[in-house]
Amino acid sequence: MLQKINFNLNNIWNELEITEFENMEVEDSLYEILDVEKSLNNESSIIVKGLGAIFMSAINSRATDIHLEAYENSLRIRYRIDGELVEIKKISKTLALALVSRIKVLSNLDISEKRIPQDGRIKMRIEGRSIDFRIAIMPTIHGEKVAIRILDKNFIEMDLQKIGFDRIDYEKIKSSIKKSHGIILVTGPTGAGKSTTLHSILNFLNSSNVNILAVEDPVEYSIEGVNQVQVKMDIGLTFATTLRQFLRQDPDIIMLGEIRDGETAEIAIKASLTGHLVLSTLHTKDSIGTIYRLMNMGIESYLISEALELVISQRLVRKLCPHCSIIDKHSFEKIGLLGLNEKIYLNGEYYIEKKGGCFKCNTTGFKGRIIIYEILKLSKEIKKLIEIKSNTKIIEDVSKKEGMLLLKEVGVRKALLKLTSLDEILKNCF
Repeated sequence: MLQKINFNLNNIWNELEITEFENMEVEDSLYEILDVEKSLNNESSIIVKGLGAIFMSAINSRATDIHLEAYENSLRIRYRIDGELVEIKKISKTLALALVSRIKVLSNLDISEKRIPQDGRIKMRIEGRSIDFRIAIMPTIHGEKVAIRILDKNFIEMDLQKIGFDRIDYEKIKSSIKKSHGIILVTGPTGAGKSTTLHSILNFLNSSNVNILAVEDPVEYSIEGVNQVQVKMDIGLTFATTLRQFLRQDPDIIMLGEIRDGETAEIAIKASLTGHLVLSTLHTKDSIGTIYRLMNMGIESYLISEALELVISQRLVRKLCPHCSIIDKHSFEKIGLLGLNEKIYLNGEYYIEKKGGCFKCNTTGFKGRIIIYEILKLSKEIKKLIEIKSNTKIIEDVSKKEGMLLLKEVGVRKALLKLTSLDEILKNCF
């Protein structure tokens, strides 16, 4: 089946490249079938088959995002694979309007509106499984740009024990999330896998004897047993207003997709102090920086000290292809660039590898991604330091004495295990 689909995809790519349309009209009847494999048959129009090919090819490539970008003379198609954007095809610019119109119809958007951004969702069946696609359309000078986030539960690991934490760190997380109250934060930049970690924690905690309420923007994955709310800013359904309502719903566990402002942070902290376990994410560079980010939001240090239980700061780095990785002759210097003692890591017994490139990884040297992280578990001593607003270096020193490894230290350990390259660690830890 897969070989046949790949053969069809190649034919459709070629057909798209040579097709020209002038003022093509979009018929609603074309969009009744949401089964992608059926849309690839010879009786479908080229636009139906073309979009089906884009979706199918992205899934087969393990892509997380699809970008359709209109330029003066072409429509560029790019996929984000293992965190990196890869150009797939450039096709005729005359196809752009028809492809974007098809996407709008499928996601119930206004087909005639081309002046303002629009957001929507599509649910499709691909290779026997249901996959969600989150759509964001934005006008540009040469036409509309479409960004499509692929939400495939089968592709994302949501088992806390399997997403990449070492045994000791997994036990730290488990002991913290089993508490009846307090706040646990997962931090990092966009694309660091924060939502996956948060949903993995929810899956771990999800049972019939707890009331779990979650507010997200957007709701990416539906979890049976969790009451999930979608933020709707245009009608005043914000994180803060929803969180206030949650407190009237007899919750045991509250999950906020993101703490974006001081008001939400204050309500979350107070909720955690009144007998609720609160889970959320925050955009910070490292775990200790989270403390000062909350202070900058206007949260008093004594409240942070009392409420905060655990901070997980993380990144996703590309995983080395096991078939073509090679020894990195500059390992010694690269570990030095990270500010670590090279002699601790390089004693002649280890070979830290970097990317090579073969047909199994599309000549990139990488296949898949793994998590690197640092975990700050707030002991009594660290809580006292937070309360008196000690500087970052003092808190970091105490945390390291208590066993915390920095993000870059965990990264180098992963490189020693030949799971990733030092180049990836350098890229993600500065």
